[in-house]
Amino acid sequence: MKLSHVKLDTTLNFDESNRILSWIIQDPQTYYAFIQELLKQIQGETGQFVLSNNDKNIKIDADVQPVVGPFDFSLNSKKITAMISKNLLKLAVNGEYSERFKKLSETFKSYLDEVILDSDLPVEIDELREENVFKVASIKSKESTSFYENLINYISLILNLARPKLLILIDITRYIGKEQMNNFLNFLMYEDVNVLFIDLLTHDGSCSYTKTYFLDLDNCEFEYTSCTFNREELFT
Repeated sequence: MKLSHVKLDTTLNFDESNRILSWIIQDPQTYYAFIQELLKQIQGETGQFVLSNNDKNIKIDADVQPVVGPFDFSLNSKKITAMISKNLLKLAVNGEYSERFKKLSETFKSYLDEVILDSDLPVEIDELREENVFKVASIKSKESTSFYENLINYISLILNLARPKLLILIDITRYIGKEQMNNFLNFLMYEDVNVLFIDLLTHDGSCSYTKTYFLDLDNCEFEYTSCTFNREELFT
C-alpha cells in the first residue's frame, strides 16, 4: 500500500517488512498544512493525498482512521459508542440472541402496557426492536487514568470496529515513554495493520523507532531505516 501527495516526490510505501512507518516534518507551518489537509480528506473533503494498493485507489474517508494527539480521542465518544452499538446489534439480530430478544420484548411490552393502562393516557406501544434497545442502553467503554492504557484500548476498538486499512497516529509518540514504545510497536505489529506516525520535529521531540520519511525546512525529503540520523545537525 502507498500514500502519496502531489507536492511530495517521495511515496510512503507500506509492505510486509515495513507496515509501520514514520513521517517527520521539521517546519511547523508545513506540518500544520499537511495535517489539516489529511484530516479534511479523512472527513470526506477533497485533497491531494492519494492512498493506493496495487495501483488501485483506496478511499481515504472510508479506510483511514486517525488518532490526533492525547486529548482528541475518547473511549466514550459518540463515534465509538455508535460503532459499538452497531457491532453489538449485528450479533443481537441473529441466532440465539434473536430468539431470546423476542421473549424479553414480549415481557417488557406487557409491563409497559400495564403501566399505560394504569395511567389512563391515550397512548400505545409499538413493536419493540433490537435497535431501540441499543439506542437507549448506556453502553460505556472502560477508561483508565493512564493515557497509554486508554490509547491501547482506543486503538483496539477502532481496529476491531472500523477495520481500517491505515491507522494514522498524529503527535502521539512524544506522550509515550521510551520504555513503553517497544511494547506499543509490538502491539501494533500484532494487530497486523498499516500504521503511519506523523510528528513535528523538535529538539526534544519524538524519535522514530521505525522506517522514517523526513521533510526538512527546505522541503528536502530523506528516508532513514531507523532513527539513527543526527538530530542536532538538522537544526544547524
